[in-house]
Amino acid sequence: MWDMCRPQKLKWPEEELKGREMKYDTSIKYIKRHKIPEELLPKIPEAPLKITNRAENKRLKRVAEKAQEENKRLRRMVSQVYIDQAK
Repeated sequence: MWDMCRPQKLKWPEEELKGREMKYDTSIKYIKRHKIPEELLPKIPEAPLKITNRAENKRLKRVAEKAQEENKRLRRMVSQVYIDQAK
């Protein structure tokens, strides 16, 4: 396995390869429009968004505080109604 990771010597000498070199030029238009095909993109499974426990706890505390404030407001209104009726 380790042999496959080591650099290997070229089978052809450099002089022989010089004639076989190919250059490819691309236009800026092509580079901007270039897209990787779907088949070559990595397959990433879609996972549902998960709320962290801390965020969920904060949200629930805000809901509880809001409900308590609404309860206090309603109690004040009811007590004011009783006070007005007693007069």
